[in-house]
Amino acid sequence: MKERIEEFFSHCAGPLTLMIQTFGHNKARQREKIPTLLEELANAQEEVNLYLINIIKFYCLNYIKSKADRLDGYFSRIVPSNSGSIIF
Repeated sequence: MKERIEEFFSHCAGPLTLMIQTFGHNKARQREKIPTLLEELANAQEEVNLYLINIIKFYCLNYIKSKADRLDGYFSRIVPSNSGSIIF
């Protein structure tokens, strides 16, 4: 997970660098570069959405697993005896 986050931030550095470079130019040059910048930012936004979905899935699955383990531990303590009653 940590590697994917680091990869994501390194990938986002490109559009941010392009933004800083674009706004350092004169107005005419900015008009030429802004469509490229917007395209790069749109791609970065799509990537953000994918990472968020993966992060949410990861934490939801871990949460569900922890609850399932808890229930499993609870039910493993309940052992039917020979007389048919339940021992806690």
